Amino acid sequence: MSGEVLDAWSKRTLGSLIDFVNGFAFKPEDWRDAGTPIIRIQNLNGSDAFNYYDNTIPERYHVRAGDLLFCWSGSRGTSFGARKWQGPLGYLNQHIFRCVVSSDLDFDFAYFLLEGMTSGIEAEAHGGGGLVHIKKSEIVKFEALIPPLDEQRRIAEVLRSIDKTIVAAEAVVVQADEAFEALLADLFLFYGNASAKLETYCLAGGLQTGPFGSQLKAEDYVDEGIPVIMPVDLTPEGIDFVGAKNAPKAKSRELARHILQPGDVLFARRGEIGRCGLYMEGDPTALCGTGCLRARLDTTKIDPALAYFLIQSRQARDWLCAHAVGATMPNLNTTIIGDLPMPDIPRDEQSAWVDALLMIEGARRINQRTLVAVRQAKSTLMADVLSGHVRVPT
Repeated sequence: MSGEVLDAWSKRTLGSLIDFVNGFAFKPEDWRDAGTPIIRIQNLNGSDAFNYYDNTIPERYHVRAGDLLFCWSGSRGTSFGARKWQGPLGYLNQHIFRCVVSSDLDFDFAYFLLEGMTSGIEAEAHGGGGLVHIKKSEIVKFEALIPPLDEQRRIAEVLRSIDKTIVAAEAVVVQADEAFEALLADLFLFYGNASAKLETYCLAGGLQTGPFGSQLKAEDYVDEGIPVIMPVDLTPEGIDFVGAKNAPKAKSRELARHILQPGDVLFARRGEIGRCGLYMEGDPTALCGTGCLRARLDTTKIDPALAYFLIQSRQARDWLCAHAVGATMPNLNTTIIGDLPMPDIPRDEQSAWVDALLMIEGARRINQRTLVAVRQAKSTLMADVLSGHVRVPT
């Protein structure tokens, strides 16, 4: 940054620029079914389920559409940070600041400034049990380089335009997701919601649990070997072979019955019910790991890609969640997986449906990657313009 920029910008504390007004300390017994909405952390994260208060509180705790808020307590990476309130008139709950911006700051610039500083503020938060917080006395001491007002407004205009692009990209992703789910729902409706079961489409002995922990222990894993696919390796982008743990080749020979074959569908056996993956032709040799279930399909009856898509449907996920067993952590077993209702789609009609689903799935992934790229570009640009390393021309 040039000396001219350093002369034009000033280093200021957040406390000298913003009045951080903490929310009202509501108690659970204050909550009502009607009245004025209480704005809690969950509402800043998208929930439209409100608690209400049927009395009055001082004006300083009132929140209106467009107000700048900052959540200072919660889970790292999800709760912390600046939000512009877009909901109804409400009362601010504790753990959230209403940010009253001084005349030295453009309002939108203040929002982007706080957004850009969130990771640093969060890094200084303290607490335990997954929940952390930062005090007002600490956040007001954070320092930032502040440009003149006219440059603040130019920076905010650029970042607003990127945010509009992100909103548009998010809408496209949602539309593609909805189209995908709608087509799957149509398949269940048209061909019968429960006219078949998954076991109908499996080879004899095709439903199998991964090896027990005693067969494959933590000390057995090596840096290089045969990937062992665990639930965490079943991602929306496909099976993550690179991030998977590896078993020695000798151990994989002992566990030969767990070696995957093209067309196998893997299920997470416990925890996040509905997580699944499709092992395809050309994938590296791999083992079904502890914590997973394998369905080996009869390809004369069903296209594995179609089975995989159907298993990802909302209908299938809801059914699996409803039938999982276990009080503390839901679990699946081969009997439950085998009983999963499936539509009975004639084999000669399946290819057309697979093509349609693959087309939508391809669009979903392209749109998702575009969204990720735009968000990353914003993050990089925001760091540059808020530091003065990149100037926004007049």
